[in-house]
Amino acid sequence: MKKIFESEAISIFPCNRGFVFAEIHKEEISGKEKRVIAFHKHNFDTGITDMITKSAYLNNVFTNHTDFLKEEIEDYINVIAVFPPNLGMIIIGKGGIAKVYDYNCRFKWKGSLKYKGYSPADAVVSGDKIWCSYPDSNTLIRYNANSMRQEFKISSGISGDIKEPYGLFSLDNSIVITSQSSGVVQTMDLDNYNIEKMFEFNEPVEKYIKVDSNEIVLTKSGIYKL
Repeated sequence: MKKIFESEAISIFPCNRGFVFAEIHKEEISGKEKRVIAFHKHNFDTGITDMITKSAYLNNVFTNHTDFLKEEIEDYINVIAVFPPNLGMIIIGKGGIAKVYDYNCRFKWKGSLKYKGYSPADAVVSGDKIWCSYPDSNTLIRYNANSMRQEFKISSGISGDIKEPYGLFSLDNSIVITSQSSGVVQTMDLDNYNIEKMFEFNEPVEKYIKVDSNEIVLTKSGIYKL
């Protein structure tokens, strides 16, 4: 295991041969200490982490929709964006409000994805399905990307298979699930919905991603390569 970045990273997204992330740090501006957001890109080939512009970060996260989304999204750090095949994009913003757009950025649908009063913590695409995590209710919910109707739900109690599911990542024919309260990272097989322990980290993992053979976790203490 190697620590790649030690700071308050708040988001992370895979990109070609690396990943981009945003972090918060303190700077003295006009004689006052303020918290500012900085953007970085890590390259696996060189092992170097460089600062990048906000535009470069957004281009990596939102691909070809950057200019449009700059106007549509207020909080581009905490927004959830997924891109189902043959559909376009689905943006889940403040208050769990989801908006669906086609490939030409034409608005198609708007509605709430709240469950028991809580907004999803994360979302991931698998085919024409969207899985959302709800840590406050120990629940994963599958929606149909075309109709945005709820199709399937997996819940468990304190001693159940999942506990406070948080970050999601699509991997082969499974979904990797991190927990808000423990270092246990699990996988859910999408054929039979069996949930198994993948590995356990020494602190809660907010997000897991994999780029080629490189496995990365985001925690409160930093970003690590497994």
